[in-house]
Amino acid sequence: MLKFLARERHWEYTIAIELMKRSLAVTIFVLASWRAAWAETAQEIADGIIFARGGKAKLQSIQSGRITGIVSMEDEQGTFVLEWKHPQLIRMEITLGGKTIVKASDGQNAWKLDPLAGSTKPVPMDAVESKRFMADMDFDGPFLDPASKGVQIELIDKEMLDPSLVWKLKVTHKSGEVEFYYVESTGHFVLLKESAKTEGSKAQTQRQYFRDFQMVGDLWFPFTTILSTEDSTALVTLSVQDVELNPKIEETRFRLSSNSAAAMP
Repeated sequence: MLKFLARERHWEYTIAIELMKRSLAVTIFVLASWRAAWAETAQEIADGIIFARGGKAKLQSIQSGRITGIVSMEDEQGTFVLEWKHPQLIRMEITLGGKTIVKASDGQNAWKLDPLAGSTKPVPMDAVESKRFMADMDFDGPFLDPASKGVQIELIDKEMLDPSLVWKLKVTHKSGEVEFYYVESTGHFVLLKESAKTEGSKAQTQRQYFRDFQMVGDLWFPFTTILSTEDSTALVTLSVQDVELNPKIEETRFRLSSNSAAAMP
């Protein structure tokens, strides 16, 4: 009986030692992966973001685009249309309750038409709103040729975002505006963008979460974008339905003078 118990105890020790060895091996692997993540520089991560999207050459081949989809705000739902044309022509339309808000820029002058605020004619944006609009609507983003745009990129930290290990990058634009990007350490997709926004006299952090990445024309796009403030009180969800690459778009759609004639009666 004692020999039997001794054999059983020896077998338990053997299993315990084997499990400890495996656990140690996993720990070493995780630590090595963690250290490997730190081995990349900010520029290498930026290059990885461009490569993950489809590559620099493919991105530069896109001279215009149109994205359409559904916008959801609390208990209200509408549609949106985003059009762009290089170098800096941008137009964003959001239709809610039968009324269409338009924000656009011809590369020099940004303007808006907001019937929900009682406006019946397009008017120029002020300097602050114009700068914010142009920064938010940069299709190529700050990671494509950052030096030519006067953009500085710093690797700040590594942390967990939901189940993903991400790099936290600090992006300082030529204008001085600072944004933080959270980049998936394996796939190099941008999962979150944080930026400081001022509404009236109140400054708060705006967050944009990017989800449901799908490929269109050999480029990856997030088909779901969730916008929220730091306290998660203002939530807007953009759900993409269609992406057109290099469509023909008349430049008059981006000009204030061309759209004044089409203003609301």
